[in-house]
Amino acid sequence: MIKIENFEIGRHRAPFIIAEMSGNHNQSQERTLEIVYASAKCV
Repeated sequence: MIKIENFEIGRHRAPFIIAEMSGNHNQSQERTLEIVYASAKCV
């Protein structure tokens, strides 16, 4: 098991999601926020 701050990552734990958007936002703040909000819904 691995622990990152208060999160335990391991076989019998819920998935730990890391969202990476790189250049997918095309320098658009609106698109950036859409990606952030969509990622937050995954929790």
